Amino acid sequence: MEKLRIGLIGSGGMGAALARACAESERAEVVAVSDVVAETAEALGKELGAQAYGDDGEQILARDDVAGVIVATPGYLHREGVERAAQAGKHVFCEKPMATNVSDCDAMIAAVDKAGVKLQIGQVLRYLPLQAKTIELVRSRRYGEPIAVAVTRIGGGYGSAAVPWRASHEQSGGMLMEINAHEFDLMRQLCGDAKGVYARAHRYVQETMQTPDQIFVVVDFESGAMGQLHSSAAAAIGEGHCMVQCREGAIFYRAGEVKHGAFGEEARTLREDEIEVESAVTREVREWVDAVLDDTPVTIPGIEGRKAVELAEAAYESARTGQPVKLPLERSTGVMSGPWRD
Repeated sequence: MEKLRIGLIGSGGMGAALARACAESERAEVVAVSDVVAETAEALGKELGAQAYGDDGEQILARDDVAGVIVATPGYLHREGVERAAQAGKHVFCEKPMATNVSDCDAMIAAVDKAGVKLQIGQVLRYLPLQAKTIELVRSRRYGEPIAVAVTRIGGGYGSAAVPWRASHEQSGGMLMEINAHEFDLMRQLCGDAKGVYARAHRYVQETMQTPDQIFVVVDFESGAMGQLHSSAAAAIGEGHCMVQCREGAIFYRAGEVKHGAFGEEARTLREDEIEVESAVTREVREWVDAVLDDTPVTIPGIEGRKAVELAEAAYESARTGQPVKLPLERSTGVMSGPWRD
């Protein structure tokens, strides 16, 4: 059986998860891993039986036997990693966010198009059980067309915000990119492309963050539906849920279950452990590997990653100016630095 020989650039938590998923595939083989923190690469390389390099991927990209590369470095380094991989003739899986501004996304898309290689973006949230079932129900039109979506993802921290690049708005893209690239992608799966956003963003609690810790984004969709995202690292109690209203019913997910029903009916409840789906990380890398080996289109191309970044960048511009921002953005707005506190 033909196998895609893969190199990993960035051996942190998500990079390691992606590499492990590839290693479990019958059609892929992880032959090399790298990280600027050499010990991190060495530990993962030993686990996977792969060559480890303590660098930024330079030695992996020089290997003729590597046909595919996973770029799992911090978001602000994604453009560099994808461009270098494309120039070396490697197919690319790039972790989300695709980048931290739309100009970098455009450069990445241009680079892979020029090189004739494939690019898939790791928008994995759409494949998780609750989210996948919600998308399935909406697309079935069982309850008619969607007219509104509200997504909440709040908590009392920001992942590894103590890591300098995560605390930096310019380098991480703040919560709307580093975290909510997932929710923006989900909202688009449910309601289609957006035509405008209005947002409010501020930093209230997280003193180590140079980025907003409380954000509300209102989205207008081309379909006529409306949406809202509430993102926060300033909440003492964590919460995550999604509510979709359709013309003939509604679909909610929250606390490990999906509820759905039509007007005048009793809602049906489906527990997360009752939803049969392929492991989300396994699925996203499998689809990329299959697309490369079978020479078929990738399932989450660069334009999908760009649209999530575009929503985030437009929201920050709206928060800065206090005005709605129309989409699409033709270029980056230049708002990827604060201040975000009065």
